[in-house]
Amino acid sequence: MPFMQAANPQAAPEILSMSPSGYPSADIRALLGHDEFHARHIGPTVSQEAAMLEALGFESRQALIRATVPP
Repeated sequence: MPFMQAANPQAAPEILSMSPSGYPSADIRALLGHDEFHARHIGPTVSQEAAMLEALGFESRQALIRATVPP
């Protein structure tokens, strides 16, 4: 990433970086194996969907949608 010089070199003679310095950087390894978001947000499993539909009294997702979404 390119560097920027301060507008007034006498007031701030150092070269300023576009990225913050002095902050700890995140280790990518901390993100590995954390797929909980993926598991929660891809929708229900086939058996979970069947249980939901049974509890609601519908035979299919399409029947549920037809009953709940106005034309």
